[in-house]
Parts: sequence; structure tokens; C-alpha cells
Amino acid sequence: MSKYDEDLKKACEILNNTELDELLKVAVEAMDDAAVDIGMEANQEWHAKITLESALIHIAEKVAKRPQLTIPKSIADELDEIPNEAKRYVRESGFDDYSILDDFVELQELYEADEDETFPRFTGLKEFVKDNLNLCTLYLAGKALGVDLVKVVER
Repeated sequence: MSKYDEDLKKACEILNNTELDELLKVAVEAMDDAAVDIGMEANQEWHAKITLESALIHIAEKVAKRPQLTIPKSIADELDEIPNEAKRYVRESGFDDYSILDDFVELQELYEADEDETFPRFTGLKEFVKDNLNLCTLYLAGKALGVDLVKVVER
């Protein structure tokens, strides 16, 4: 991963976990620093702050309207066990090495299984996976990447 990608990922994580008022405070403080650094006149500084604040509010409103994918915590907890199940299967089957793709193979097999005996530990999860395979796949992909693509919620 390049330095740019790492910085971008870090910035996204910070923005996703920051409240609007905190963002506004940081932006205005950055504007104050910039105004001092370049010797901006008071009326120019005030205009720049208002413009920046308006832009941030506009961005925050758009972000707030963006749909958020969610998954119940109980389902997320069960999905979190899929990698362990995949690693166990790889080990017991004598395959070379575990890879993240094995998690998705395991999820696909759970999706396609007709009987509960194939995955007795995941009988409660099976119906959810059958109705929400793409969401489950996206959740596991986010976990593998270390980003929250799907928000876990209490239900």
C-alpha cells in the first residue's frame, strides 16, 4: 500500500469517526493558522472562515444523507467466526495455506448448503446469509481490509 493510500485510509477513518462540530473546530483552527502564516487581513480571514464553514456543512449534509449499510451485531459476531471455520477447514483438509479467499469460499458454501448438518454451528446465520449474501460478503471484505464498510448495529 502506498503512503498516499495509507494517508487516505487514515483520513477516511478519522472522518468516519468524527462528529461535525469537531470537524468544524479543526478546520477553523487550521484556517486561523493559515491566516497567521500568510498575514491575512481580518476581513479576508473572516470571509475565508465563513466560506470554509459553509463548505464543511454542505459536505456533512451530503454525507448524512448517504445510505449506510448496517448489519445486526448478533449476525456480525457469527460472521466473524467464518475466518476461523475457513482456517480449520484448510488445516483439516491438508491444503497448503489459508488465504482470505477461503473465507469467501466458506461463506459461499454456507449460502449453497441445503441442510443444516453441513454447518451445524451456523444454522441461525444461514437464513440471513441466504437473504443477504452481498451484504455479508461486503462485511467480511471490510473486516479483511480493516475498514468498516458495513456498520454493526444493536437490534
